[in-house]
Amino acid sequence: MHVLDCLEAGIATGRETGCRLYASRAREMVAQAAMGEARAGVPMRAASLIFEDPGIATP
Repeated sequence: MHVLDCLEAGIATGRETGCRLYASRAREMVAQAAMGEARAGVPMRAASLIFEDPGIATP
């Protein structure tokens, strides 16, 4: 399974609402993607800002 497949599956199951993916090599962007929603009714975009809630524990 590819990374985008895993991200799409997370959105489809409701585990995630949306996501952004960015990859670089030698400080040059080689991939960028956005899918799902930033919040209800608002599409996720590559330029969307994502803020982590410090009150949520991440594994």
